[in-house]
Amino acid sequence: NTVPNQFNTVYQLPKSGNSFAFTTLYYPSGGPNYCRRYLLNRIKAKLSGGQTYCVSFFINIGNTSSYGTDGFAIYFGDESLDTIKYCNRPLSFITPQVKQPDGVPIVDTLGWTAVTGTFVASGTEKYAVIGIFKPNGQVDTASVNPLFNFVFVDACIDDVSCIPLNLPA
Repeated sequence: NTVPNQFNTVYQLPKSGNSFAFTTLYYPSGGPNYCRRYLLNRIKAKLSGGQTYCVSFFINIGNTSSYGTDGFAIYFGDESLDTIKYCNRPLSFITPQVKQPDGVPIVDTLGWTAVTGTFVASGTEKYAVIGIFKPNGQVDTASVNPLFNFVFVDACIDDVSCIPLNLPA
């Protein structure tokens, strides 16, 4: 009931459908206990080992953000993700299968920017995790709202998909 007006601070229409995810994904000045958030969801169907999948999701930088950033990525993992205790810290030990190009911060607060790629599944994937996995020192940022004097990135995420690459047209 808050789309497109999220709490009277952000106004964004979904890319499609009637909702999207919205969270603070990057906040390095928030201290050791509050600097990252990740979106984790169990995937709907088991991925086939050795099969190539086409993955895409769309990012919109929230207009309450002070900066845009690079590093948006998705990781498909097994149940070992259940053992992560501190998901508000950089998960730089995870290598995402699909990510946006390094050094090209997403700064669009009006439209949606696609992050796309392919990967070969192992067949053990259980979860999809979206976030910024790079260490803070490797994240490139660009100012989108000079009213704030600290770095944080709120982002909307919509239309996440993972489909076999060899589907018929």
